[in-house]
Amino acid sequence: MAGDRVSGAQAVHPAAGRHLSHVKAEQPPPAGPTTQARRSGVPEHPAGSVLHATAADRPAHHRSGLIGRVRELDELKGAVQRLALGEGAVYLLAGDAGSGKTRLADELAHHAAGAGGAVWWGRCWEGGGAPAYWPWLQVLRAGAAGPQGRQALEGLGQGVQALLTLLPELAPEGVALRPDVEHARFYLFDAVRSFFAACMAQAPLVVVLDDVHAADASSLLLLQFLARSLRTLPLLLIVTYRPQATRSSIETTQLLGAVAREGRHLPLGGLPRDEVAAFLAAATGAPSTDTVVEHVHEITDGNPFFVREFALLLAESASEGRPAGDAAALGIPQGVRGALRRRLEPLDHMVVSALEAAAVVGREFDLTRLGHVTGRPGDQLLEEVGCAVEQGVIEPSRRPGRFRFVHGLMRDLLAEGLPAVDRVELHQRAAEALRHLYGDAVEEHLDDLAHHLQRAATPGQGADALEVTVRAAERAHAKLAFEQAAARYAEALDLAERLGTDRTGQLDLLLARGEVLARAGANAAARSTFQTAAVAARALDDPVRLARAALGSGGASTTPTAGVVDTSLVDLLSEARAALSDRDDRLRSLVTGRLAMERCYVGSRDEREALTSEAVELARRTNDRATLAAALNARHFALWGLEDSEKRLAAGTEILELASAAGDDDLAMQGHTWRVVALLEQGEVTAADHDIRHLTRLAEARRQPYHRWNAAVLQAMRALLDGRFADADSLARRALALGERLDLGTGGLSVGPNARMMYAVQQFNRLKEEGRLRTIADTVRGFVQQYPTLPVWRCALAFLCCQAGELDEARAEFERLSLHDFLDLPKDGNWLVAITLLAEVCAALGDARRAEQLAELLAPHAGRVIVVAQGASCRGAVTHYLGLLAATAGRGDEALAHFGDAATTHDRLGARAHAITTRVAWARCLLSHRGDAQLAHRLLAQAREAAAELGLTDPAGDLDADRVAPLDRGPGAARAPAPRARARATLRRRGLVWTIAYDGVITSLKQARGLEYLALLLSEPGVEQHALSLEQAARPTAGFVGPASGKDPLAELGDLDQLRERFTELRAEIDEAEAFHDEERGARASAHLDALTRRLAERAGVDDGDGAARSERARVNVTRAIRAVMAKIGANDPALGRHLETTVRTGTYCVYRPDPRVTLTWDITIAEPESA
Repeated sequence: MAGDRVSGAQAVHPAAGRHLSHVKAEQPPPAGPTTQARRSGVPEHPAGSVLHATAADRPAHHRSGLIGRVRELDELKGAVQRLALGEGAVYLLAGDAGSGKTRLADELAHHAAGAGGAVWWGRCWEGGGAPAYWPWLQVLRAGAAGPQGRQALEGLGQGVQALLTLLPELAPEGVALRPDVEHARFYLFDAVRSFFAACMAQAPLVVVLDDVHAADASSLLLLQFLARSLRTLPLLLIVTYRPQATRSSIETTQLLGAVAREGRHLPLGGLPRDEVAAFLAAATGAPSTDTVVEHVHEITDGNPFFVREFALLLAESASEGRPAGDAAALGIPQGVRGALRRRLEPLDHMVVSALEAAAVVGREFDLTRLGHVTGRPGDQLLEEVGCAVEQGVIEPSRRPGRFRFVHGLMRDLLAEGLPAVDRVELHQRAAEALRHLYGDAVEEHLDDLAHHLQRAATPGQGADALEVTVRAAERAHAKLAFEQAAARYAEALDLAERLGTDRTGQLDLLLARGEVLARAGANAAARSTFQTAAVAARALDDPVRLARAALGSGGASTTPTAGVVDTSLVDLLSEARAALSDRDDRLRSLVTGRLAMERCYVGSRDEREALTSEAVELARRTNDRATLAAALNARHFALWGLEDSEKRLAAGTEILELASAAGDDDLAMQGHTWRVVALLEQGEVTAADHDIRHLTRLAEARRQPYHRWNAAVLQAMRALLDGRFADADSLARRALALGERLDLGTGGLSVGPNARMMYAVQQFNRLKEEGRLRTIADTVRGFVQQYPTLPVWRCALAFLCCQAGELDEARAEFERLSLHDFLDLPKDGNWLVAITLLAEVCAALGDARRAEQLAELLAPHAGRVIVVAQGASCRGAVTHYLGLLAATAGRGDEALAHFGDAATTHDRLGARAHAITTRVAWARCLLSHRGDAQLAHRLLAQAREAAAELGLTDPAGDLDADRVAPLDRGPGAARAPAPRARARATLRRRGLVWTIAYDGVITSLKQARGLEYLALLLSEPGVEQHALSLEQAARPTAGFVGPASGKDPLAELGDLDQLRERFTELRAEIDEAEAFHDEERGARASAHLDALTRRLAERAGVDDGDGAARSERARVNVTRAIRAVMAKIGANDPALGRHLETTVRTGTYCVYRPDPRVTLTWDITIAEPESA
């Protein structure tokens, strides 16, 4: 029968019959599909299409001879070539409907296939109701079906388990999926990345995702995840989308923006006039008159699809004998939508009604389902579809037996034109068709079914729609598609309100939506939802649901963000705790533990002690391992402080033992983390290394995101401790990348702020040892402002100022921190770090009285090693800092004993950089206390040898016995570091060339505005100059106001149109400069743009008068220009580059503050250029 229908269609409409020969193969499985049917790998949902392209796989409908888009296509072809070099990339093709995005991607796909690569397509479903990850399902099924993919799957190992979440048809019989495993979505994303990597070992791979403006959030998150992996993954991702279609969704806009930051954005605007002429000529077979070309270009704005529509109308006009050169004869008064309607005019009303039904089904549809919706026999439907294909309204999909509207606007036009009653009836029929076709297997199509039932629901009805929508939400949650689950729950809530569902049922839907929003990382939306749920639970007097709302409001992260006090959450948790029944031990334990964690930066330690003790006791009564782990974790975090090292080691060990008994790797990794920090505090570095190795192996084997980040942080810390600074920098950057990836919501975690703070801590300690601490000053100042409840950052700023020679600012910060004799510093996990930083500041300032106070506070902890945060870095032995304080207070013998003890501890730890610092301080103390020069020289020799091995320099002469500054005692004045011999440097400009001489090295540079700013700063050391004053004082740069001619290049731009055109060119130049990190070019273009903006304002008779905006522009431009020239100077003269990097500060106020340890005089000469 199917064969007869195909033959009939071919006889009537050959254009349709060519693409209908596979209708039978696309029949959906019968009710209750067998396992084999489910594993067929053929997508059952009527959504996007898949193309697996090789040289022999080109589909018949591919059209060659692309008109226009030459630059874009060449760039994309270059990206294909770079795949062979291991360079991956993501390109976003953005344009309005009909702009040729898919056409361009198709052309590239066939180029890549011809070059021996594989191209896998995934098209997003624009009709609503698509399952989560729909475009990726198409891509992965295409890949898994071929030999390239099958071989990759075999080598994927444990990663296959995660991939089964998307491709359950690959699961062996009897294997159950585990979608509820913590961080499972990260495992899934990483498994997809690993699958692609394995495939690319055999051939280059291009993945095309079409119409991603219609993608679900889970698909976009996976896209973002892969985009961030392209530095090490030679995959080419081509993404097409309509910017206009994303504006209604903030989430889609943000996710696509994040993807764009990782790749290249190719906007596809309208074709220029000459290409429209070529397009019309190619479509009609003859050149069009200038009048027609101008008319078509104007009315279509060069949109290729609409140009094609007008070309067809021109051809039709010519065939009917109307003059082709008469533009008015086209008769399109309502523009393009009129053109679309005219495409429907030749069609019989039965064909149009079939198309209207298809428009309700979606952008793409199959004939079997359309037949159920329309109730028409197959032969009639084939004939009607054939007419529509012949007329160009629909076209065959890449998937046999399916068709799609040529353009989304055509589908929208048909659907919107239906009367409301007819539209409701068609949606009802579409839902009935799904149930009839798929039977028990309709669970695979719940999103589509819910979509139609919701639109078929009439006022007062819709219980069926509500039940199906909730099932769709639960299924999406189980598949880790959290964003899609949240959308379904939102639809269910709307239905429940319209149906008048009981308030408890609506509250359960709110809580469920909040949970999936939190898992998706949508923290603000989740919190808002949980707060609404808390209000509802309070009104219902429901303490259990109030507790669930309170726990949800805290987010899904393992720990609160450091330094943040969430008072509203503290109040809600307190209310929930008070309302809970004593019988509900599990919920009360969770709420009490979370309350203790949230009170870390407010309230007393005794209170947290009592809360966590109660949480642990309640958890033990439940005999629930997860609850006990949460309680122990809360206690560990809340009591992070001074005297609890042994207790925290015991807690970590208990968690580890629980994990071993239960076979729970996640708990084991948490236990290892706590043990590492506690062991390091006790100086047990060998045991700590043992736990780090076990943690790393477990994290990598499980691909567990949170603990992979943890492990990378601890590895970077160990590299710092060993003095392996290059390794430490690399590991710290890796840890930062892993932590920021968790911000995607892949595991419900939000550790990005903590990850950035950990990275800053590690950079601070590395740069301190390398003598470049000043380069991180802006970051430290930012943290001081951002985290006022963490005074440790203010202590770090005071220390940084001492290192930079800014002793006045250091003293001011020190005085502020010591206002109450340091007693108001919180006794938390950062207290030891803060006090030891202040000890170093106190020693640098020579404050004997404060040294006594700090020593008294620090003395009880003399046996400890200071670990920063949860393993970010190690500051060495407390006795080192006690030695500094004792020497400052004039107790030399005590100081020597402390330094000796610290040196022993550092040697035992293998803390090589700390060992150098302690030996230098020890030697200085010896020279000032009793003049034991022999021991001092021996200590300095050891320090010099170790420094050389680590590649550390000695800019201040601290390792030179002849110049080392004694560690003097005495209250009052600060000591300046020992100065070097006086030196001179020259900076001269002659014409357009600058010459810089420093320590025997000569650097010549072309004129740049940044050099003029630098000259102004160097000429007035220590004087802060506003960026605006620098701009006004600097001489005009070549290319802006030419020094030879003095002409204004904008003077020749006479009318406003020319100025606006130049404005657009400059914006594009700035964007390109930023993309290529060309700071000097960007600064120059920005300066041009500012001048042009003023010129446009003058022409328009407007003066913006916005001083703040001008100041900000000046800050950006001056900073960019100075940094650019300093980078060029450093490339030729590294020593001078380091000097400028540590002494020049940029920003709203710029200043050159010479290093007090180096006496340097600048000789600056600027010769005026000769006149022309």
